[in-house]
Amino acid sequence: MVKAGIEILNGFSAHADQGELIDWVRAIGGKPRVMLVHGELSALDALSVKLWQEHKLATDIPYEGQRVFF
Repeated sequence: MVKAGIEILNGFSAHADQGELIDWVRAIGGKPRVMLVHGELSALDALSVKLWQEHKLATDIPYEGQRVFF
């Protein structure tokens, strides 16, 4: 059973910069579970660190083929 939603973001380019992505996650409010799944690993790591240091938002960077259970 899948307990996740898929959202289509028409307002962002496929190449949103780190600041835009952080603003978008912050706009959600609360402490969402953030899965970083697209991009170079070094960029994902940098975004993950920044989200934690600046907003105390934990992220997951699943490996290819990994199943994630909530």
